[in-house]
Amino acid sequence: MEYINGYIIDDDDIAFEYELQSTPQNMLTWKRYIETWKNQVKGDKRSVRHVFWLYERFCNQFHQDPEVWQEYIQWVIDTGKMHYLKIDAMYRRAFESCKRNCDTLCLQYMKFATGQFDLTLIRKALVTSLQKIAKENQFKIWYSVLEFVNKCLLPLMEETLVDDEEDQCEQFRVLLRHSLSDDKDSNKNIVKNAWLSQLYERYLTVCPPEKLSGVLMHLGRTNNYEIIKQLYDKFLFKSNEGNDIRPSETTPFSLCLLYLNALEGMKLELQYEIFFEEVLKLHNRALVQLLIVLVKHYIKSSQINKIEPLLNNIISSTTLFHEFASIYNICIDFEEATLATIMDIYEDNPSKDIPDLESEIQKHMNTLTVLSSSYEMKLNDFYLRKNVNNVQYWLERIELQDSLEAKLEVFQDAILRVDPVKVTVPKVFGKLWCSYAEIYWDSKYYDTSREIYEMALKVPFPFIEDLELIWATWTRNELRIFGIERAIFLLRTALKLPKSPENLIEKFKKGKGKVPSQTVIFNSLQLWTLFIDLAEVQCSTISFADEKLVAELINTYEKAIALKIVTPIMFVQYAQLLQKVGKIRESFQIYERAISSFPSVVQYELWTLYLQQACITENDLSKEHIRDLFDQATALTEDEIDCRPIFILYNEFEERNEGVTKRSLDILLEGARKISDKFVKSKIQMWDLCIMKATSSSRTELLRAIYAECIQVLPRREVSRYVIDFAQFEVSLGETTRPREILTYGASLVAPALNKELWDYREQFELQFGDKEKYKNMLVLKQRLEVSMKIDTEEATKQKGNIEFVMSKKQIQHSSNPEEIELDI
Repeated sequence: MEYINGYIIDDDDIAFEYELQSTPQNMLTWKRYIETWKNQVKGDKRSVRHVFWLYERFCNQFHQDPEVWQEYIQWVIDTGKMHYLKIDAMYRRAFESCKRNCDTLCLQYMKFATGQFDLTLIRKALVTSLQKIAKENQFKIWYSVLEFVNKCLLPLMEETLVDDEEDQCEQFRVLLRHSLSDDKDSNKNIVKNAWLSQLYERYLTVCPPEKLSGVLMHLGRTNNYEIIKQLYDKFLFKSNEGNDIRPSETTPFSLCLLYLNALEGMKLELQYEIFFEEVLKLHNRALVQLLIVLVKHYIKSSQINKIEPLLNNIISSTTLFHEFASIYNICIDFEEATLATIMDIYEDNPSKDIPDLESEIQKHMNTLTVLSSSYEMKLNDFYLRKNVNNVQYWLERIELQDSLEAKLEVFQDAILRVDPVKVTVPKVFGKLWCSYAEIYWDSKYYDTSREIYEMALKVPFPFIEDLELIWATWTRNELRIFGIERAIFLLRTALKLPKSPENLIEKFKKGKGKVPSQTVIFNSLQLWTLFIDLAEVQCSTISFADEKLVAELINTYEKAIALKIVTPIMFVQYAQLLQKVGKIRESFQIYERAISSFPSVVQYELWTLYLQQACITENDLSKEHIRDLFDQATALTEDEIDCRPIFILYNEFEERNEGVTKRSLDILLEGARKISDKFVKSKIQMWDLCIMKATSSSRTELLRAIYAECIQVLPRREVSRYVIDFAQFEVSLGETTRPREILTYGASLVAPALNKELWDYREQFELQFGDKEKYKNMLVLKQRLEVSMKIDTEEATKQKGNIEFVMSKKQIQHSSNPEEIELDI
């Protein structure tokens, strides 16, 4: 909370935060919020850091929306407050979150990269953009890069040749040029500083142990490989013979790399491979860096044929995402470098006879194309290596397949490799089985599809949702092709009750996923609902004329009730079924059973339906019985349920049978009194009904009592119109004193500024029925109330429609209001 308080500085922020709490997916609210903060930054009301924080929340909420990321990053670029490499990291976050529709984001990324004049960044942006953008729009990326090259790089290269730091692809290209050309010694141009290496050799004899690593580091950079190996063997590995040298856990990684470089320079291939394997075992977290070292070694030693199998093997075994992404980029870099080197060699020596030139070029172009197009498949392989039991990855893999045969192979592989007990998400494994069966079903191989469904039903799913999906899918397929009887037969098989259903249900609950869901599939609400719906349809097609089918349906309802999985709508359907076959009283019993099975909120809905039916068929129930039912239903007001419709229905029942009597009016009054104060609108409607009924029945004293109670119990903001009506009623009876007292009471409830209608009527009343003294008294009262009451505007803004009055500071505070008017009526 303290963290948030650092950013929330005014009421507008609080309002926006409340709105986001209620509708977090409303993008318009987010954009208005952000725009407000941007404007405040321009007005120096808050810092740019606040907008960064809000944009991060915006992106976390809509992390898969490229447009959100694009807006955020563009704003960051426009502020000029962040280093371009950090902005590059933001783009990579965006691409990791957004899986599709990234075209505009890719173009923005490419434009940003070319604007930084960083060749390494531009190349990264190019590779990433080509992977993410739609194929038909890739030319836009290339156009952006070529435009930058033509306008920015070529003019610079014409003026001066300044070598930039080579990226990985270029490093491979340089090494390949040496390896594939006649000049195969890539080390001949390396300067060997013999004097410096000899100096280090002499110093090492007296070097303190704590400085040994630093000296060996400097020695390794002299490129005098024989001396480096000799001294590393002696001082680092404590071996004078130099055979079977192996690093230890304490050997610095950087020194291991320098020792590998020395072995490579001396062309000690066997020792190099042995030492490399040991380093990899000790420093497996540096796999990517070591892999690059090994690829370069193979290039230098003309073992290029080993590189592709090596990379494929490692990318097919890694379980870390950063390793997978880096190795994939190494594969791309190597193939691009190889292809470019072959082309360069041919262009430099067009007359040179290069065997199989076209086939080599085509081979590497094909490899590069396959790498680019197979990224998603390789990524899917990676995710499955991390968790082969994540069924969602298998479903994604199926979507990546182009042919039906390939899809079926993936289905079969998934079914064999996934351990259902280790699946942690309900329904997904069942979805995979259903998708597998539906391929055959859609191809009209119904028997094969049924065999798959039957196999799926034997899988020990830990979640009942999987079995429900399989049974429901199979049932709907059978219904669609072979009719309702086949579908009902399947569900009857699934929902067959065991001998001790309660024990099995309890055992399944205590098993926490270890007990197969097949043991409790009979308790599936989804399948029972489907079963009952189909049985209802089957009976309705013959107008419920088949007594056997009706009896079976009734028995089905009773079984569902016995299992305690029946829903309110099932009870209602059951009752309606009984009514359709003429069992009216039995249907009422079903309503009563339902009411006793559910909480108050549901009881209200059931009571409403039940009482409507009871009143329609009142000849089957006595009036006293129906009244007793109404009394039970209206008792729900004790649980703060708005029972206004029930009270109105009760009143209509009484009026239909007895006319407008004191009993029928008392029912409305009871409703007005008992309905909770939080249902203001319902209470007002009940009082309005009471007044209307009493008025129409010319019950003067009763109407007077109703008005008197009404104006004392309703909220102050609602009372004014009742006070006016009450006063008009008294005037109609020839009274003048009582209306004046009523109006005075009503005036004391609300500030005059908010009670204009009442004061206007009071003025007309005094002009018509009062005298000069009475009119003057009215004005004095109004002035006194204006002084003693004022609107607390702060609270009024917090609670719409609620006005709170406080005493003026000029008034002496009393425990009670001395100006209080007692309404003696």
